Amino acid sequence: LHPTKKLRVAMSVIADRLCGMIALVLALGITFLHRHNFPLDTHARSILEASLVVLGAMILFVFFWYLTTLPFLRAKSLKLLPAVIRSQVLELGDNFWKIVEHPRKVAIGVAFSCAALAAHFTTYFCSGQSVRLPVTIGQMFTVMPVIDALIILPVTLYGVGLREMLFEHLLAGMYGVPRGAATITSMCGFGLQALIGLLGGLLIPFTVPRTRRDETIDS
Repeated sequence: LHPTKKLRVAMSVIADRLCGMIALVLALGITFLHRHNFPLDTHARSILEASLVVLGAMILFVFFWYLTTLPFLRAKSLKLLPAVIRSQVLELGDNFWKIVEHPRKVAIGVAFSCAALAAHFTTYFCSGQSVRLPVTIGQMFTVMPVIDALIILPVTLYGVGLREMLFEHLLAGMYGVPRGAATITSMCGFGLQALIGLLGGLLIPFTVPRTRRDETIDS
């Protein structure tokens, strides 16, 4: 759709990911405030700490990205770098400001991300209710940020397997939920999201702009 604006398109995707990360950081921050619910004698506490490390690393990456915008760094320190690398670092800094110079839009993006995250958490709560899981929506909202922070790691396909293991350790360790029920809850929640994704995919032919659709038909 925009062959001459590839960089701007890429930055819009990065901005979307940053808004989602901020929403997840806020959710995990709330969970951390309730860390007294995580028993010391189970794996739950270790899982919470691991999730904090993962998101902490992402925040550190954004901080280093911010450093590329500092005038003194751009004027002096970067001169020590080879010309190719220096130009790329300068471009990173410029792209950072292209995002943050619109704080109102970023705030709206974060608000929508928080709403989407809440809906995502509620999906798993409804999945648990379908198997009569003895967990409140508040308890589900406590464990889901931890789980989502860890399935970001590219160790499995969309977190399949890892998500189920985390559900078992957290729900069983914290709230005494049978491991089988925790696994079913995770699989059903993921299945619901996959179904929604499939329905969205079926709508793609109807959402492609006409000019693009005509080009596809001609080719």
